[in-house]
Formats: sequence, structure tokens, C-alpha cells
Amino acid sequence: MKQVDLSSMTKEELESFALDTSKKLDEVSAELEYYKELFRSSQAKRFGQRSEKNLIDDGEQLCLFNEAEQEADPSQPEPKAEKACPIRKGKQKGRKEAYLSPLRKAEPIEYVLTEEEQVCPVCGEKLHEMTKRIHREVEIIPAKAVVREHIQYIYSCRNCEKNGTEATIIAAQTRKPLLSGSVLSPSLGGYIIARKYENRDPLDKISKDLKLYGVNIGKATLSNWMMLLTEKYLRTIYERMKEKLLSYDIIQADETTLKVLSDKQRSKSYMWMFRSGEGIAPIVLYHYGDGSRAGHVPETFLKDYRGYLQTDGYAGYGNVNDGIVHVGCLAHARRYYAEALNGLKDKESTHAMRIKEGIAWCDEIFHLDRECRKLLTEEERMEFKRSRMGEAFEGFFAWAEEEFQKPIPKSLYQTALKYTINHKEMLRNSLLDARLEVSNNRSERAIRPFVMGRKNWLFCNTARGAQSSAILYSIVISAKENGLVPSEYLTYLLDHIRRIDLKDTEAIDRLLPWSEQIPEECRRKEKE
Repeated sequence: MKQVDLSSMTKEELESFALDTSKKLDEVSAELEYYKELFRSSQAKRFGQRSEKNLIDDGEQLCLFNEAEQEADPSQPEPKAEKACPIRKGKQKGRKEAYLSPLRKAEPIEYVLTEEEQVCPVCGEKLHEMTKRIHREVEIIPAKAVVREHIQYIYSCRNCEKNGTEATIIAAQTRKPLLSGSVLSPSLGGYIIARKYENRDPLDKISKDLKLYGVNIGKATLSNWMMLLTEKYLRTIYERMKEKLLSYDIIQADETTLKVLSDKQRSKSYMWMFRSGEGIAPIVLYHYGDGSRAGHVPETFLKDYRGYLQTDGYAGYGNVNDGIVHVGCLAHARRYYAEALNGLKDKESTHAMRIKEGIAWCDEIFHLDRECRKLLTEEERMEFKRSRMGEAFEGFFAWAEEEFQKPIPKSLYQTALKYTINHKEMLRNSLLDARLEVSNNRSERAIRPFVMGRKNWLFCNTARGAQSSAILYSIVISAKENGLVPSEYLTYLLDHIRRIDLKDTEAIDRLLPWSEQIPEECRRKEKE
């Protein structure tokens, strides 16, 4: 550090030096406080509550907007004791039926008297059936692996053979194997894919579990099977789902990281996710591309798309075509304020109160959005959005711009205000259509299974594996969102897709997750 000789300075120089030093000290202190905020916020992310809902209580947030409704009504009678402290009730009638009804019924076991036993021990007359007493149990049928032989009979004409003419040979029609020369069946393929992409199990664990059933198949074979199934059959399903998605006019998108070992160009690759909005058949598509996070990936994927694109505001989506209207995510804006509050040591300070006001603005808009969705017609929703929600958004933006004009040191709060101001047009665009949501949470929920699975299997070995995973995740998650059981649906899909012409669009459409042709046994049994 450079030494300063204070003894040779004049009074004016000393005062100037002291002032400069004080300014630098203030800057360093502000910088230090900023990094402390970042540290506390990151600690809260790792170890704190996952939900941001309780950062400020409901009364505190609503009083900023609904003061009239919060006024006490002195004429309102006190609640009765039994209402204030409800007495705990006994078992609800039909509770057992509620959790048994989704289960498939097995063949019942009946206990009857033989003809000889149906005699009254008192008078000797024949007994008649009076009633039945039914007792139900839940049984677990352990999984088992069996070998099923497909025996194809081949016939020839004896007469042609005797006459010396070319023998006529006719074979009975059979189902072709999924993969030539492989023991893989549709049910085994569905089991493996569902285990990895629904249950998030590593292939090593799946291989070990199969050995418990006497099936000795290594994880390399399992991996190869999934990639071959993807390339031979399931890519066709994926591409048709993509065509359907791009025909919609609302798409939500998100992206997350992925490690691909064979990619030496980058230490971190990216998996993108594009999905349908509310009110239409759910489609969730994962897309690996070339593993980059650059704008050319969504630009290529969405090159033929025209409509609304809802994202978190990442700049990479800015390169897409001019026919796209960008819609922002209020949940993402709120998260910046929540992180700023988590970064503060004193949650009740004046600074914290200002941050809480930003959170409260967001929560009020979310409250209005929920109210809007209760309205039945698009006309009612649009009127509500233009009036109530539009006013709330403009109030939020005006507040953020006013706050940003105040002296604010570098901080997470400043970052939150910048995000709000820079993305206000995108946030405002959620008011343009009655079907649009104010947040992109739907896409964040859709990408979560991939993020959770990544924690278990950590990486993909190759880009080919990453592309295969993108397709398989797309089919599994889309099946779940359409109310299907992935393992059952995949078994049905693999069994039928091998029998059809993959260029027959109508036949492919009958196999898509939302098709009415999907049998009932593939559908998730809901509680009545």
C-alpha cells in the first residue's frame, strides 16, 4: 500500500485528503455490505425456507392496498366458542373409500357354505343367503420378470413341393421386436424409462434392481436401449409434439444447467424447456440443442412460432423472430425483492420496510390474478385485467421508479428495482390476453423434475445422451401432466408405435399423451 507523508501537507491538503479517504471508506463499506447481503441471501437459499410466501405476513402486505377493507366493524358479533376453537371430529365417513377407490380391484375371495353345510342345525331346513359381510385389504403384488416366447408358425404347400414347383411359404403375422435381436419388450422399456425419468433413478440402481428379479442387464445396455428407442421411435413422437406446441399462441420457456462430459468446449451445458400455457393440452418439451445458452438455441427452436413467449427475461430470448410478443414473469421480479430481504441482517429496519413494500406490490397483483381466473368469460377477464390489474401494475412501476431515484447504495434492493423497471413492458404484456398468466411458474415447475433428476445422475456422457434425455423427459413429463401413468403409457406407446407407419400423422396423433384413444388403464386413478 502506498505510504502518504502527512507531515508535509498543508491544512487544505489534509482536509482534502481526509475527505477523499472518507469517501473511499464509505464506498468500501457499501461494497462490503453488498457482499454481506449476497452471502446472507445465498445462505438463506441453501438453508432457509424454500417458500417466499411468509417473508411478510398477510396482514402487513394487504394493509398497503386494502385499508378500507381492513377497518374493524364494531357491530360484528364475537365468534362463538365452538367456531373459534372447533371441536375435533371423529373419522370422516367414507375416508377409507376415498383412498381405496383409485386402486384396481383384484379377483375377490368368497367364503361360502357347501350344499351340505347350508342346513339349519336347529330345525334341519335349508339355509338361505341373508347378507354379505365384506372386509377389504390392500395387497402388494411384488414385481416379477418373466420370459415370453413369441412363436411364429410358418407354413408351406406340400402339393407344390411334390409337383416340383416353387414351394409356397406363408408365415403367420407376428409383432416385430422393438429392437432387432434384442430381448427388450415394451413393458421392460417402459419400466426402465419411467424409473430413470419419472423416479429419477440412476441406471446403475435400475440395473441392480433388475438383478433382484433375475434379469442381468448392465447399465451400458440400458443406456443404449433408451437411445435406440429414442432414435428409432420416440423422436417421431417428440417432433409431432413440437409441431403441436408451435401451433399454439402461448409458450412459456425456461432453461437450466447440465454437465456433458464429452463436451470439451464448455464446462457447463444448458437444457432448455418450452411448454404450453394454461387451458390447453399440456405439452412440455425439453431441448438440448448444442448445449449452449446463447440466443441462437431458442431462435432456432422458435423460428416458425408466432404468439406470446413468457420467460424470466433472460436476454438470450431476445433474438427470436419479430412475430413473438415477450411476456415477463412477476414471480421472478418478486424473487429479487425476497433475496434482497433475505440479505438484510435487520429484517425490521427502514430499509427492510421499503423492500417489503415491493414484495407487497407483487403479492397484491398475484391476489388480483387469482381473482381474475375465477371469472368465467374471456371478456370479464380482460375487463378485470385492464382495470384492476392494470392499475396495480402501474402503481407498482411508479413506486419502483420513485424508489430508484432515491440515493441507494449498490445492493440487492437496487438490483430488484432495476429488474422491475427494465422489464416493466414485458410484465405489462401479461395484460394483453385473458389467458396469459402473470408469472412463469408453470415452466419452472415443469423444469424441476429435470433439476431433481440431475442431482441423482449428475451428468450425461455425450451430447447424444443429452438429446435422448431431452426427448424422454419430454414424453414422461407430458404424460404426467395429461393425467397418465408414465410406465403404463410408455408400455402402450412402445407396443403400438412399432406396428404403425411413422409417416402416418393420424396414427401418430392417436398415440400422443392427450389423445382420447389412450386406454383407461394408462390413466392415473384420481380420488373420487
